[in-house]
Amino acid sequence: LIPPEEVAKIKARAKANLINGLNSNEGLALQLASYATAYGDWHRLFHEMERVETITAQDINRVANRYLIPNNQTVGLLEPEEK
Repeated sequence: LIPPEEVAKIKARAKANLINGLNSNEGLALQLASYATAYGDWHRLFHEMERVETITAQDINRVANRYLIPNNQTVGLLEPEEK
């Protein structure tokens, strides 16, 4: 399980990203459009901070175990260009 300090950092980062995305008219418009498209309701954007606060270590582990699996990984190999 993820330690409580890490969960707090993850939540703080998510909230900071949300706030930073609202720093301009363009950012606000993009966020509203994204929420309208993804959730069918742009109002949901204004409840996102509350939703982030409800995230638990169990939630993070559940999602990680579902999506961070070998079948979902993509591996890229960077090799120096030959001259």
